[in-house]
Amino acid sequence: VTLWVFLTLLLMFGAAAPSFTDGNFEFDVQLNLREIGFISIAIPLLGMFLVYSLTRVVVIVRWSLYWLLLAEAMLYFWKRELNLLSAKTPPILLVCFLTAEFLTFAVYILVHFAYPAFVKTQFFKNTVGIRKWWGVQHTGPWTMTYHSSIWPFALGGQRSSCSYRGAVDSLGRPHGYGHWMDDHFHGEILTGWWERGYPVGPFRSREYGSGYAFS
Repeated sequence: VTLWVFLTLLLMFGAAAPSFTDGNFEFDVQLNLREIGFISIAIPLLGMFLVYSLTRVVVIVRWSLYWLLLAEAMLYFWKRELNLLSAKTPPILLVCFLTAEFLTFAVYILVHFAYPAFVKTQFFKNTVGIRKWWGVQHTGPWTMTYHSSIWPFALGGQRSSCSYRGAVDSLGRPHGYGHWMDDHFHGEILTGWWERGYPVGPFRSREYGSGYAFS
């Protein structure tokens, strides 16, 4: 996936181009400093760093790649051009692409960093509370259900359940060998050893919906 994204970014910067010669497919990679507009050795190095950084970020934020491929496809069918930074690129297309990328990163930061940090603050706990925000309901020993939506008070969100089965300490915390399961798509299924409420090695963990696992 990383190689595929990296080649796509090379197309965007005009450093690579596919061609057909005598029925043979060729993929030429060249660094044209004049065309890209770099005038010193420092700027090409910065460009390579940005390409590498974008490659790593795009693998995580898949929508960034989708916007890039959509912009490339529109540019090719519109102007028969693959270099998104060329003079042939219509300004409106470049503006729309950059706007979509900016909004994607903004939403990513909001959902993955700002929102988790906010719900951990003492202000949130004192004014709203975790139990009310997610509609937490205990349904049995070490079993509860909750709304799996991030919206206030989980309006219209579906309910998921999580449970723990295994050894506990004198305070009722997981301690020893046990099994935790959360049936939300991004919920975790963890089997292994626990210590005073926290999982410690060795253990096996996988995501409920996708099946991605590690141990």
